[in-house]
Amino acid sequence: MQSIHRKRDISDMIDFQQYTFPSGLRLVHVSDKSMVAHFGVVFGTGSRDELPKEHGIAHFIEHMLFKGTTNRKPYHILSRMEDVGGEIDAYTTKEMIVIASSFPKQYFSRAVELVSDITFNSTFPAKEIQKEKEVVFEEINMYKDSPSEFIYDVFDSLLYGDHPMGKNILGTPESISKFDETSLKNFWARQVIPLNTIVCSAGDIPFKKVVALVEKSFCDFKNISSPVKREKPETAPIFAKSVKKNTHQAHCIMGTSAFDVKSKYRVPLKILTNLLGGPGMNSRLNLSLREKYGLVYQVDAYYYPFSDSGNFGVYFGTDSNSVDRCKELVYKEISKLADCKLGTMQLHNAKRQVKGQIILGSENHSSLMLSTAKSVLMFDKIWTIEEILSDVDSVTDSLLLETANRLFENRQLSTLLFY
Repeated sequence: MQSIHRKRDISDMIDFQQYTFPSGLRLVHVSDKSMVAHFGVVFGTGSRDELPKEHGIAHFIEHMLFKGTTNRKPYHILSRMEDVGGEIDAYTTKEMIVIASSFPKQYFSRAVELVSDITFNSTFPAKEIQKEKEVVFEEINMYKDSPSEFIYDVFDSLLYGDHPMGKNILGTPESISKFDETSLKNFWARQVIPLNTIVCSAGDIPFKKVVALVEKSFCDFKNISSPVKREKPETAPIFAKSVKKNTHQAHCIMGTSAFDVKSKYRVPLKILTNLLGGPGMNSRLNLSLREKYGLVYQVDAYYYPFSDSGNFGVYFGTDSNSVDRCKELVYKEISKLADCKLGTMQLHNAKRQVKGQIILGSENHSSLMLSTAKSVLMFDKIWTIEEILSDVDSVTDSLLLETANRLFENRQLSTLLFY
């Protein structure tokens, strides 16, 4: 044993525990009293870590992890957890690949063994590769048929240019068609190492048992390589681009580069983004564009912080004749945030809403498990819910104003329009 850390959360019902194995592999466990348990692995590699010829390979491997190991055929992988009423899934982001399973807690050892098997023993059979290429081609086509989703990828490509951060996660038919067993194994061997992998679990399972099971199943994970160094992206100058799509509705993103995950402005911008266009119907943009003027059905603000960069944007869908008016209203709300401090009650309400959302979200223990693992991966630290709420409380009106002015320095955003 190298190290064990333990934290008890504000609710006094959840324990956060951490263990580091000699290989550098880290384990985090969220202890609770539920009949349901969760197990997963967060790999610190994603689409931005692909070489030019590998565009889409991280996501493709995520699919192929379920297509056969030295011990199991695809059907047996899919059935292993589903036969007991559980589930297993995976997803890929620009900086991570995640595998996660949820199940009745008595099947915890089954989940650990299965996730270990697909992590270390996937064979990437040629026949399955060819079939899965067709599946991913259809996934790409489905995505392109949804302009309200596809526009985000196109905006990123304009914002980051040729940098890997600007490439979509799915890849292209041209790049995917070149993948084979060797290329998949090369990427997996190069990128998946103990030092950038977090094993995570949640449930009413004794921590010593969790450690023992993970140690047994992941003991051969001894790649001593260091994570590949990433190149920080440069973002494009302000741009305005329109693309003819012949859709019934115009789709627009107004956005800019933003702060990375370790920036002092990350939490303030989370608060501002929620205030401006968060999920609540009382967000400023929803109250203006939808409730007051009836111009949109959907308007959202988003902020995605990454390890060395970030992006912020506002999305709305509206009639083509209303695009300019919607842009004016977005700029109006942004200018308010950058020109004036929030009042005492406005600040209190903005922070209270964010804290409430955090507390509600913590009830989903699968999500809590994964967010804790990602915290350890990015910061090498577990933040309890109490500490996260304290970070929100510490934000001042002056820091919010400073954040808004750093982000909206010239009161101008890049725009992409599908019409």
